Amino acid sequence: MKLMKSLGQGRLTLVVLALASAAFMSVAIFSAAAVPTKKGTNHSGPCGADANLNEQVRRGVGSEVHFASSNSKVSDAQVAASVESIAGFIYERSNLGMSEATKKRLIAAELGVARGTARRISIEEMTDSLTQAVLARVATLTDEEIERAAETFTTQMGSIFTRACGKWGVLSKGEFVEQVKTARDWSRRGNSAVRAALRPFVQEEVNERASYLSHALPEQFGNIESDGVTPLQAVLITYSVAADDRLTGSKSDIAAMMVEKRMDARQTRAEKQAQNPDSGRPYGVKGVLYSSPAHHLLNKEAVDNLLSIAEGGGIK
Repeated sequence: MKLMKSLGQGRLTLVVLALASAAFMSVAIFSAAAVPTKKGTNHSGPCGADANLNEQVRRGVGSEVHFASSNSKVSDAQVAASVESIAGFIYERSNLGMSEATKKRLIAAELGVARGTARRISIEEMTDSLTQAVLARVATLTDEEIERAAETFTTQMGSIFTRACGKWGVLSKGEFVEQVKTARDWSRRGNSAVRAALRPFVQEEVNERASYLSHALPEQFGNIESDGVTPLQAVLITYSVAADDRLTGSKSDIAAMMVEKRMDARQTRAEKQAQNPDSGRPYGVKGVLYSSPAHHLLNKEAVDNLLSIAEGGGIK
């Protein structure tokens, strides 16, 4: 295949993942605050195992989010409070605001799972759904959107990291733009090689979250690897994969990390804002800890697919 010879499947995989796995969120569901898109920052934290990860998760999502009980006696109000809690958590960390329509659908779906009228979503099904969402979004990207995504990902050193610590490689901005356009062309033609290349990486990210959440927060996530996730858990994990936010750290922990990040750059906040204003959030577009266009790829269709699985349907 001519395209495969000119690009290489491994390289294509890195590029598609660089864009897709860090950009599931879409303004159709989450609205990013209006922040000029310029160069982002890369997070120097670990990508792999961390001896303190469980404690960090408990200090983060475990303490900052209110989880409703997953049983038939749970009330509408309890589930609504849980949805609001997770929506607020995501907003505070990424400037992504959940729409009221999405909140209502999630409340209904979550209640359905708790009361036995809907089912949980398996990790495999979630991986397939997110892979499909990535492919569908990549196929619709405009040249302008690709350029803006590249600007968002590009660090002050001019490189683009695949994930926050670049665990799958580092690209120049030019390489990123050129190869994402190639991935877009492949996706538009429905080429199965793109999906085959992308799915294992999406699966790795989803499985990683499922594993450490089940260990850190067993009361809420203890059986998700075998029993699957609820729709609300699916949205939370998808956000985590999208923004490369491991859901760790309390508000004070995150604030301290952001101060340290700015100090590492040897800039005061005022100097940083004057040169290249950040969003004031740790993640998402112009995030201080890791900048990514995390508003692109979890669109209405992607959420509908997740809810359709819970309701007994399939991936569209």
